[in-house]
Order: sequence, then C-alpha cells, then structure tokens
Amino acid sequence: MISAVFKRSGGKYVGFEVGGHSGLAEAGSDVLCAAVSAATELAANLAGGEARVDEAAAKVAVRIPRPDENSERVISALRGQLESYSEEYPDNIRITEQECVL
Repeated sequence: MISAVFKRSGGKYVGFEVGGHSGLAEAGSDVLCAAVSAATELAANLAGGEARVDEAAAKVAVRIPRPDENSERVISALRGQLESYSEEYPDNIRITEQECVL
C-alpha cells in the first residue's frame, strides 16, 4: 500500500512523506505507483523544501522549513491529486494528516 502523510503546523503544511508500493502490478509496470511517483516528485521540486529520498524503502520525505503561499498551494495540490487516486484505488493508497511541532 502507498502511504501519504501530510504534515501541518499552525494550520500550514510543513511537509509530506510518500512511500510504499500500491501492489497493483510488478515494480516498473504499476501505473498507480508511476502516477504517485510523478506527482510526488513534481511537488517535491516545486515546494521549495528539503527532500530526502530513501530508494530502498521507496519513500520521499519533504520538509518545508519556512512555509509560504507557494508551498501551501503545491502541497495542497499534491494532496488533492493523491485523494483522487485514493477514490479510484481505495485499497492501494492511504492518506493521513499529522500535526507537527516545529
């Protein structure tokens, strides 16, 4: 299962973590994994934060040290995109939110 955790502090997005495999198909042939990976990579590049990639765990973590309007829009758009995937594949992707203290 793909897990997406959106992190907030003071009402603002301060990061996200996306990882795992959907299990729809073999690695390299999984359309859901490919779509989630593309959306996550784009958001990580546009949000302007600090990204960590753990290839072995198939996980990307992005931390936004100084959230602004741009990072808020980008992360909100990623969440919306992943939620649309979750509606179509509810057994393969889980989205949660976590309150963080900076």
